[in-house]
Amino acid sequence: MKKICTVVGARPQFIKLAVVSRVLRKEFQEVLIHTGQHYDHNMSDVFFEEMDIPKPDYNLGISGGTHGQMTGQMIIEIEKVLMKEKPDMLLVFGDTNSTMAAALAAVKLHIPVCHVEAGNRLGTFENPEEIKEKLQKVFGISSFSFTEKVPSNIDAIKEACLRIAQEKEATNKTFKIITRRHDKTFPLNSDGVNRAVASEILHNTNLKVDVHHPELSIQIEVQENDTYITSEKIPGLGGYPTGINGKVLLMLSGGIDSPVAAFEIMKRGLEVEAIHYASPPYTSENAKQKVMDLAKLVSIYQGKMKVHVVNFTELQLQIYKTTGDPYAITIMRRMMFRLAESLALKEGCLAIGTGESIGQVASQTLESMNCINRVVSMPVIRPLVCMDKTEIIDLARKIGTYGTSIQPFEDCCTIFDPKNPVTKPTTKKAEFYESCFDYQKELDTCLNTIETEVVSYEDDKEESFL
Repeated sequence: MKKICTVVGARPQFIKLAVVSRVLRKEFQEVLIHTGQHYDHNMSDVFFEEMDIPKPDYNLGISGGTHGQMTGQMIIEIEKVLMKEKPDMLLVFGDTNSTMAAALAAVKLHIPVCHVEAGNRLGTFENPEEIKEKLQKVFGISSFSFTEKVPSNIDAIKEACLRIAQEKEATNKTFKIITRRHDKTFPLNSDGVNRAVASEILHNTNLKVDVHHPELSIQIEVQENDTYITSEKIPGLGGYPTGINGKVLLMLSGGIDSPVAAFEIMKRGLEVEAIHYASPPYTSENAKQKVMDLAKLVSIYQGKMKVHVVNFTELQLQIYKTTGDPYAITIMRRMMFRLAESLALKEGCLAIGTGESIGQVASQTLESMNCINRVVSMPVIRPLVCMDKTEIIDLARKIGTYGTSIQPFEDCCTIFDPKNPVTKPTTKKAEFYESCFDYQKELDTCLNTIETEVVSYEDDKEESFL
């Protein structure tokens, strides 16, 4: 009976192990190695007990420390077990430290490795689905196609095109061949290639030719040595490459709108930094983390995002103490814009961005926007200004931010929500309320205590690996 060493260490692996191990042990001798990565009762033992997983033959007890320390210890100890047990194969699950360490140890000992994973996540530049997923998150790409390279001879071209046609036959009824012959020494001209390939497909499939509205279009580019064949035009995000048109400081709350605004701003070739107004202890750490999570989700479209967190508590309390109910939101927004402009100038941003939409709330009427805008001189970009809420929600779902945005953690704009906010404020009255306290001192304090963090969607992926 062949021997298989199985290595696990974390909760998702235990769940997969419960299913796989039952089948495996019918035909193989399984030696189970638990690295100890997840070690306490709730993270480990309970899974073995409730899912009736066999007790590990080896528990290495390796937990804690840095990524490098943990992985290094695992390699050393797993190698010892493998040298002792001499298995015919190593089985690993998922993408944790335990997985990587075990695979490295086995490869160095020339032991075949079997990897069980859910989904198609090879992390290479050779997997079309992963390439497609990445390219569809890059602004500035209108469309792209996967291309097959074959030698520039008619038999190789016909063979490749026939295979593509057969693969697509289940979902298409008509086709068209489009050839561009860049190599004028090729024996057949463009029309000759079209006819030769089309004839091959007609004789070996049920597809019919439609030169006007084909469901399948196969394009052939004949070069001197190689020919390139494409059959699918995949839409990209469009827009402009992120960053070519400058940088914008976006006012990022924890709501639905501002992450969508970030996406739309990036689409116009603008790099986005974010400013977030926190009011501890009235706003929680969960609320702040929610904003960071939203920043990570939209950062995938530009690689990373700098997030500036302003402690807004004292200034906000002063506003509500001095101003009273109707004008509080107006004055608060004016202060936010002042802070945003000061920070934007410091960070080299050329505009302020918001997720505002006309008439959505009291501070987003034209009168309110006019009154608030007067405190800054730089442009204010409002990409959602004429969108309905349903349109914004649909886009939030599309870009993957909606689920995080609706988490029930309040931001600074909602905790002091006035009962009767003014919808048609005047600049004169706003300036009167602002003259009642030394707001510049409070603004300076806010600016001097800003906390800045750079977040990235890729960082989350790396953390999940740990």
